[in-house]
Parts: sequence; structure tokens; C-alpha cells
Amino acid sequence: MNLFFKGFIRVNVSFQENFSIGLDYNPKEEKGTICLLRCNGNHGENVVFPHHSACHIHRANAFTLNEGLKPESHIEQTAAYSGLEEAIQHFVKLINIDTAQADKHFPPKQLNLFSENE
Repeated sequence: MNLFFKGFIRVNVSFQENFSIGLDYNPKEEKGTICLLRCNGNHGENVVFPHHSACHIHRANAFTLNEGLKPESHIEQTAAYSGLEEAIQHFVKLINIDTAQADKHFPPKQLNLFSENE
């Protein structure tokens, strides 16, 4: 059985807190993709989407898929990350990427305690 998935990272160049890291499933027999998971940053609360005031995770689940809703419409706020770099590491753990591959392609950012640029 061949299954096809696509990961993505999107960041607003003007507003760095507005990011989305996700995993899409691409069923070969159907047109389009199904978003299974998105780790989003704090990109501004509004009346319709109050969860946007904090980092949050969108997940597909059986209920949303069976009801014909947008797959990733189940939303939960999270304290697991507070910025893009932490969100990438959290995402890598959530989707269970092999540790060696994760370290190769998504190395954790090293903080330099003595750098004035950090």
C-alpha cells in the first residue's frame, strides 16, 4: 500500500508569529489533499477565531471527517511551543519522524548565550 504525505512550513515574512507547520495526506484516488495536522502560531484573535490569540494545533479526527467538515477543524490551544523553532521540533515529534532524519533535516536551533544578536 502506497500512501503519500506532504509536510509544509509557511511563515508570514512581515509577521513571524503567523506560521503554520503541517502534514497533508494526498489520496491518489481523489483530487486534492486532506490536512491531518497543523501547528500554528499566535496570529491574532478575532471574534470568529478567538483561539488565534495563542499557539494552537488543528487536527483531523474521525468526527470531522465523517461529518464532512473541514478535516483539521478540531482545534486545541497549546503551551508546547511559543515560536517557530519550538513548533518545528514539536511537529517532528508529533508525526514521529525518525530521530536521525529529524536531526539531519530539522536540527534544533542552538542558542548562543554570548551572542548579542540573539
